[in-house]
Amino acid sequence: MKTLLSFFALVIISVSKIYSQDTINVNPGWNMIGTISTRTINEIRSEPPGIITSVFYGYSTGGYSTKDTLIKGRGYWVKANQSGLILSVNQAPNVPSTPFPNDNDTGVSTTMKLSWSCNDPDSDPLTYDVYFGTDNPPTTIISSNQGDTSISRDNLSNSTMYYWKVLAKDTYGYTSTSGVWKFTTSAPANQPPVQASNLYPADGEVGVLPSVTLTWSCTDPEADPLTYDVYFGTDNPPATKVSSDQTETNFIQSGLSNGVIYYWKVIAKDNQGNFTEGEVWSFTTAGPCPGIPTVTYEGKTYNTIQIGTHCWLKENLDVGTRINGTANQTNNSTIEKYCYNNDPAQCNTYGGLYQWNEAMQYGTIPGAQGICPTGWHIPTLAELQTLSSTVNYDANSLKAIGQGTGGGAGTNTSGFSALFSGNRYFDGGFYNIGEYTYFWSSTENGATNGTILSLTNFDSNTYFHYWRKDIGYCIRCIKD
Repeated sequence: MKTLLSFFALVIISVSKIYSQDTINVNPGWNMIGTISTRTINEIRSEPPGIITSVFYGYSTGGYSTKDTLIKGRGYWVKANQSGLILSVNQAPNVPSTPFPNDNDTGVSTTMKLSWSCNDPDSDPLTYDVYFGTDNPPTTIISSNQGDTSISRDNLSNSTMYYWKVLAKDTYGYTSTSGVWKFTTSAPANQPPVQASNLYPADGEVGVLPSVTLTWSCTDPEADPLTYDVYFGTDNPPATKVSSDQTETNFIQSGLSNGVIYYWKVIAKDNQGNFTEGEVWSFTTAGPCPGIPTVTYEGKTYNTIQIGTHCWLKENLDVGTRINGTANQTNNSTIEKYCYNNDPAQCNTYGGLYQWNEAMQYGTIPGAQGICPTGWHIPTLAELQTLSSTVNYDANSLKAIGQGTGGGAGTNTSGFSALFSGNRYFDGGFYNIGEYTYFWSSTENGATNGTILSLTNFDSNTYFHYWRKDIGYCIRCIKD
């Protein structure tokens, strides 16, 4: 054993701070000792101090050699100069470190995994308690006694500072606590604009004027400024970009052909590079009413015109037997009409002129068929007002080309094709041909007056007023 004593590898120390200890009794001389504890021990002391007079020897292949670690399940020789104790020292876990996210990190995802590093000086198995929250220091334990050095977190709030710490524990009840770490989650991801909506013309609308202002509405979740690309054409989907990066939520499209289906869409873009493509919408410009381009009534064929949601006859009604302008039309079995200046040729061009009661066939219910064909009726005042609003109150769009001059010159963009037919006055005379036209509504104003729409040859206004029922005006029928 003298040769063995010449190898010194493990220093016997006396420590002032003992975290945990196991003890083995030793006697003077050489002692064979077993495992001191259930873990690897690399620091020991004696009680009383200084009684160990040799290094520790353990058997390995080839013989005994000095050992600087006592390992569970193995035997060792050591020499003491008197009876006493060998005490094994347990150390607390190392302080948890290397957090992820890093302390003070910003822009952290709201779905992420917390992780850290930790080990034990004695290689004791470790478990962890994790504290997490928005309080500093965090008081809520979100996991207890877990063995992993990570834990997932999701559904965190955006733009929020979170605090966390880790308590490491060994099997002997000794602990180490990290400092408080913190990180801030990312701001909410910028959202794309809401899809454009509230369009005009409405999707599938028919009878739209060949000059139309497309309109829509659009918002952005973060109120980012928006611009728009507008696509328009007769292809579905439309491939032609007619406007780029405009800020207005409207676009004027003119010069369209009558009776044609047009398609359009809007792409909304914010200033963060996001965009939202709108649906493809369609409308049909004013033209013959779908499925009923003409109507034959009492031996005469009338064209139809779709304006907005209403289907109209494109010509003034010309039905009945002509009577002289000096006579009143009467309630008999015959529809009676006036022709301007008592000239039948004028009825061929301008249609007949009718007193209100004759046109209504002596009824007073608004929307009555009156002298119109079956399935059609004399328009109410509201329907005439809708006609005016559909053309944006532009009387010129209702007038045939060549009717009116200057600011009252007809453009007929609606296809309504109104002519300045004049009127038969209550005195039996005929007036205002080439200057005015008047259309009866089926809405009366008191017992003696009916309401009318009138157009002039000198301005673009639509006028609504009432006049005596015994005056002769035009009738333009509207589909039920």
